[in-house]
Amino acid sequence: MAAIADSATRSPESQRDPQKAHKTAVVIGVVMIAIVFIYAVIAQLIAIQNAPFEGFAPPV
Repeated sequence: MAAIADSATRSPESQRDPQKAHKTAVVIGVVMIAIVFIYAVIAQLIAIQNAPFEGFAPPV
């Protein structure tokens, strides 16, 4: 209980800034979503370059 009272009496500068933590989390989330889309675009470009792909097995 004493730890709660101590943290309440501290100045705002010494506490962790929740807005900064939220902004960091949002940036990381947006970058992760962007990477998924970039991966999909690169995969499609590779598929287009190797368009007549019929599989690894020889035709029977």
